[in-house]
Amino acid sequence: EEEEEEERKSLIAECVVNSVQAAQFIARAGLEINGAVEHCDDEHKLRCAVNAQGAFAAFAVVSHVISEATADCAESLDTTMLDAWCAAAISQIVHASAELSAALVAVVEECTG
Repeated sequence: EEEEEEERKSLIAECVVNSVQAAQFIARAGLEINGAVEHCDDEHKLRCAVNAQGAFAAFAVVSHVISEATADCAESLDTTMLDAWCAAAISQIVHASAELSAALVAVVEECTG
């Protein structure tokens, strides 16, 4: 029983951490949107693309951590939410793809000067 209580406390902690991370990545998305607004002109097209993709990636992370928080919180109450875990996995793939895309554009921008 003590082991089960420790597991429940761990799930609650993960739920809280993921919730805080969601707020942090919403702020990051705002910063990326601000960067896109600043750089979206004819002179900075690649930087604009990096910022826009960064904002999209940040929102994908928000989706991922909220989905994980939902699943962790539910499991702490002895409920399994497979749809939340599925959403978290899909969001993680979307996030990784968006970050890769932004990184590739940044490479083009920085390396072709």
